[in-house]
Parts: sequence; structure tokens; C-alpha cells
Amino acid sequence: MPTLLVNMLKGIYWFEDALEHALESNGLEPVTRAELSVVANIAMGEHRASKIAKNLGVSRQAISQILLGLTKRRMIVVKDDPRSRRSRIVSFSDNFQRDGEDCLRIFAELENELGRRIGIDRFRNLKGTLEAEWGEAPKIGRLPKLTSQKTGSRSKSKSIERKTISRRSGARAAGNEQASARRNRAAGRQIAP
Repeated sequence: MPTLLVNMLKGIYWFEDALEHALESNGLEPVTRAELSVVANIAMGEHRASKIAKNLGVSRQAISQILLGLTKRRMIVVKDDPRSRRSRIVSFSDNFQRDGEDCLRIFAELENELGRRIGIDRFRNLKGTLEAEWGEAPKIGRLPKLTSQKTGSRSKSKSIERKTISRRSGARAAGNEQASARRNRAAGRQIAP
């Protein structure tokens, strides 16, 4: 049974819950899950709004709404990208800059804690796997219909049963012939094979 997606989501929720608690413990302003994801991207060095949207798997319109909320709360500043009129650059506001640095320290501490819990080798393997380029999401088409397993297993079972009976019968017949040949030799009769 595929469990990778469920386990990845559990990991995300583990980080989000721990981060939310850490923000609160350090006197930082609480944020929604979506806002937290944006703050995490900025803290990790991603400043292009379009790239943050792509990282989160949301539309540009959705990211614009989240950024607007964070801007109103004076946590971030959004500016036009001087290199591209269509792009915007996102950064922490001067008011939130220190809080953003605290976020980085919290992220590092959470990663260290996970490494302690699951072991450093497992943590490094996990991090390397998640950082690997996965490519575009696959487009899996319509799956073929499965035949009923009961019907398939009954047919297979009967087929195996017939082969077993056939082998037993063949072995019995061969055994009977060998026993007959031994009796005839003992009696002094020679029978051609």
C-alpha cells in the first residue's frame, strides 16, 4: 500500500506544529499555515513571489492574497522586480527582520531535533532525497481495470491443484511401474521397459 504521501504530510504537519509552538514561545506573531509557508520560503532565501507560489503549489492570485495579508501586518515588503516588470520581490520588513532571523534559527533547531530523533544518517538521506530534482509531476493516465482477484485466484488455484494431482498421478504410475519391475526381477522374469 502506498504510504509515502501520508508520511510526507505527517512530516510537514510535524514541522508546522513545532514551528507554530516555537514562534509562540519566542514571542513572535502567530501566522496561518499558508502564511507560515511563505515566511519559511523568505527565511530560506526565496524572494520571488512567483517562485514562492510554485514552491507552495498555489496560483499567483492565491500567493498575492497571502502576501497582501502579510504586508498589512507589516511583516513583509513587496516591491517590483527591477529586472522584470511582471515579477515581484518579497522580503521581510525592517520591523520583522529580526523575527525572520529568529525563524531561521528555529528552522535549524527543528532540523537538529529531527536528526537527533531519527538518527543523523537517516536525516541526511531524507534531506538529500527531498532536495533531489524530482522533475515535473507525472501525468498518469487512465489505469487498466483489474480483474476480480477472487476469480483470478480461484482459476489459478484450480490450475495449480490440477497440476499437483497430475504430478501425483504420474508419480504414482511411475512408482507402480517401478514396483512391478522390481517384483518381476525378483521373480526372475525380465520385462522390456
